Amino acid sequence: MNKLFAITLVVLCFVSHIYAQAVPGRGVYCSSNGKDCTGCGAGATDVSGAQALFTYDSSNSCKFTDCSAAVAATQLNGWICNSCSGVIGSKLAAGSFLLGSNCANSCKAPATINAQQICQTPGNNVACSTNGTDCTGCGANATIQGLFTYVSGNNCKITDCSSPTTSNAANLNGWVCNSCNGQAGSAVPAGLQLSGSTCATSCPSGQTASASNSFTCTAAVKIAFTILFAIFGLLI
Repeated sequence: MNKLFAITLVVLCFVSHIYAQAVPGRGVYCSSNGKDCTGCGAGATDVSGAQALFTYDSSNSCKFTDCSAAVAATQLNGWICNSCSGVIGSKLAAGSFLLGSNCANSCKAPATINAQQICQTPGNNVACSTNGTDCTGCGANATIQGLFTYVSGNNCKITDCSSPTTSNAANLNGWVCNSCNGQAGSAVPAGLQLSGSTCATSCPSGQTASASNSFTCTAAVKIAFTILFAIFGLLI
């Protein structure tokens, strides 16, 4: 009886050891320097956290260390999807590309795959560049400004309307709403302008939005005073 118990225990330990082993992903070319995996965190909210989940292979190749482990939403990026796609034992959704917050087999038009293996849905051109060289005029901080891609003239556009970062309420402004409105696959609420803390198809009664106030619903009296002060400033 003791011998049978011992054999059973050994078998169980062996099976447990097999299932406890990491399931490495396949090699993907995300090393930016041919020495480590610092380039493999690109596209994740937690870039350094995503980098740490990769193991350097050779040349520009790295592979995800354990596809059987759960990946935090902040660390998930296109390289992780690409490395774990088709790997037996992977806990990630099947797919080589990151679409929104999940891995997917393909991008949905008009989204296209970028160099970081992420499906991106570009926005419409909006005239928020104030200097004709970049998109610093498109947002109140660097995070929002960084959501835009400079096009030409005074035009910029949202780089990826399907991104959770773009649709985050803290990053929404009138230019974001205007650029992503009507784009298939957009995660940004529908609407041409910002009303309160979200995009809206129309402004509340007594408020208007246009390029002059950055497509933010604003009371008409406030707009009038702003214009008067601007004229007064020119006359001084």
